[in-house]
Amino acid sequence: MFKSKVDKSIVVILIASFSFAFFALFSEINRPDLYSSLLFLLNESSESSESRSALLVLMLTTFFVVFIFVKVKYQVTDTQIIIHNGLFNKTIAIKDVRKVTHTINLISAAALSRKRLVLHYFDKDQGERQIQISPKDRKGFLAAIDKPLSDSL
Repeated sequence: MFKSKVDKSIVVILIASFSFAFFALFSEINRPDLYSSLLFLLNESSESSESRSALLVLMLTTFFVVFIFVKVKYQVTDTQIIIHNGLFNKTIAIKDVRKVTHTINLISAAALSRKRLVLHYFDKDQGERQIQISPKDRKGFLAAIDKPLSDSL
C-alpha cells in the first residue's frame, strides 16, 4: 500500500479556507465569544436556523475533505493498481499501463500533491486514458508496477 504524498501548501490553503469560512460564519452571528455563538446556534429560535444550516454544511464539507485526505492511497497487486480516493476506487490492470510520466499541477485528481505521476493506460471501453496520482514513495511505486518513468522534470 502506497500512501499519497501531501503538499504542505495544499494543507495550508485548505486550513486557511475553512478557518476563514468558520470566522465569517461566527462573525455573522455577532456574539462576543465562541461559547455564546455556539449557544446561539443550539437555540431553537428561527433567527439561528440559517446559521445552523450554514454551520452544518461547513462541518460536513470539512469532514468530507478530511476523509478524502485520510483515504487517498494506492494499492499494487501482482496484476492491478487500485487507486483508493475517498469514496471511490479505480482499478487499472498493470498490463494496460502504456507509460508513466511526471507532471506538476493542481488540477483535481486522486493526488494530494502538485508533483504527480501520470499513468497512461488503455481502457477497453473508453480507449486511451490517464490518471494522476502522487505516491509518497514514487520509486517504490514504479518498482512495484515494473514501469520506468518516461520523462523527468
